[in-house]
Formats: sequence, structure tokens, C-alpha cells
Amino acid sequence: LAAAAVAAVAGHCWSPWIGFKGGKGVATGAGAAIALWPPVALLLPVLAAVVAVTRYVSLGSLVACLGATLLTAALALAGRLDPAVALAVAGITAIVVVQHRANIRRLLSGTERRIGEKAEVQPSPSA
Repeated sequence: LAAAAVAAVAGHCWSPWIGFKGGKGVATGAGAAIALWPPVALLLPVLAAVVAVTRYVSLGSLVACLGATLLTAALALAGRLDPAVALAVAGITAIVVVQHRANIRRLLSGTERRIGEKAEVQPSPSA
């Protein structure tokens, strides 16, 4: 089940039917993680709080994923959660982080758009 959850996220992000392109894996990853261990859904308000405070969706997504990984790893190390679940959540988080590379670069450089900001219009190249 844990391997299938990671595969579902990978398939969403790198679908062979659309040229190995796809999404960033956050919604699919959240659904897969919640299916593996339902209490991980309690981290969704963390995502919402980070987005509400910073207006960065990418940052909220990354914080929630990393939080889920830390929580499940701690529980697995304490013997309170199947280690396969913690490994799957870590794998899902790794995929989400890889898919957010450009967002992370923009966050670090201060150029990531916030909710409500208009995109800059790029001049069209001359022919």
C-alpha cells in the first residue's frame, strides 16, 4: 500500500501519457498520505495557516509535507507507526520537493508570487 501511494504521486507528476510531465504532487500526495495514515490530515490547517500568513502557496505546501515527514518519522522511530508509512510519506515529500525546485529558488530569491499578486507581463519577442 505504501509503495502504491508513492507510485500514485510519481505517476501524477511524471505521467507517461503526457510526455512525463504533470503536477507538483501536493494534492495527490496529501490524499495518498491521508489514505496511509488518516491523522496526517491534521496538518492541513498548518498548510492553510502558512498560506494565510505568508500568501505563498508553495511554502505552505512544502511546510506541510516536511511536517508530515517529521511527524511520521518520529512516530515510526518510537514504534507507534509502521515504518513503511513513514518511508512512503518521506518519499512523497521528496517528490513534492523535487517538483517545487523552481518555487524554492524563487522563494529564496524573493521573486515567488504571492496569492493575489499579478504576474508580470513579458514583452513578446519581435519576429
